[in-house]
Amino acid sequence: MTEIAAAAIIIALLAAIAVPEYAFVVERFRTDQAKQILRDIYAAQKRYYVEKEQYANSIALLDINLPAATTHFSTATATTPGASGTIGSISTLPSRKTNYTLEISTSGTITCSSSSMNLCRKLGFN
Repeated sequence: MTEIAAAAIIIALLAAIAVPEYAFVVERFRTDQAKQILRDIYAAQKRYYVEKEQYANSIALLDINLPAATTHFSTATATTPGASGTIGSISTLPSRKTNYTLEISTSGTITCSSSSMNLCRKLGFN
């Protein structure tokens, strides 16, 4: 009986370590998908800029097919650069436990903002 209890405790400890790590790996994968969407927006914005000499203020103006809103992210947006230089963004849905926004600038730099900057660091942003 003692051996079964010890085995159950070991399994519980392993699960307590593995489950949060698995969730983090999945979130990194989702973030990589969002980064690719932003890179696509960046490329489309640059093409638009070459043609029109200004950035688009809407995804609809760009020659790009983006996935619709998912269960993880809201629909991506394209914007004209303001003081921050942002030309595109994508955010997690408010119902998610991990909320953050990724933005891409006119230079192609992707940044992360969140109420928990530790989250952005864990996702690979400085």
